[in-house]
Amino acid sequence: VWLGAALVQLGGPHWAWGDDCLKDGFALARLSKSPRVMAWASVPYGFAYHLPKGRYDAASRITEKGRALAISHGYHSIALHLELDLGLILFFQKHFSDVRGLLQASGTSNQDFNLLCLTTLKGLLLLEDGQGAKALKVFHSIGARDIPPQIAPWNHCHITSCLLLEGQVDAA
Repeated sequence: VWLGAALVQLGGPHWAWGDDCLKDGFALARLSKSPRVMAWASVPYGFAYHLPKGRYDAASRITEKGRALAISHGYHSIALHLELDLGLILFFQKHFSDVRGLLQASGTSNQDFNLLCLTTLKGLLLLEDGQGAKALKVFHSIGARDIPPQIAPWNHCHITSCLLLEGQVDAA
């Protein structure tokens, strides 16, 4: 499944092979009957297979099922990863109230990468609502030492967007 996700990300001539790996890998995960394997396989199958094709309902359904499975078996890190993916899928669908509900249920903090991403998603929702000052507080709550390289440029971009939204052009 993860090989398929990597190949899909490469795109071009690798896309079809990646699709096949994702489908076959997810089918094998289900055959395994292992809750951990099935939950982990839901991550790339929902996000890397269905989402890029615009199959938002399938992506949401698979991701939510994997998340529920992970939660019910105490696989915290898998559940967090699936929460992040689900939040992004719902955001792309413009189901902002569902994203808010997911964030409220998750109790975001700055403890690990996935929660940093969920915190970023919370800030994006506030930006989408035109609440630049509140969004700015969320993005500033992500301490500089806590920001992994994957998020730092985006966090700075979001802070700039907040400042511009609030009319603070010189600060941006």
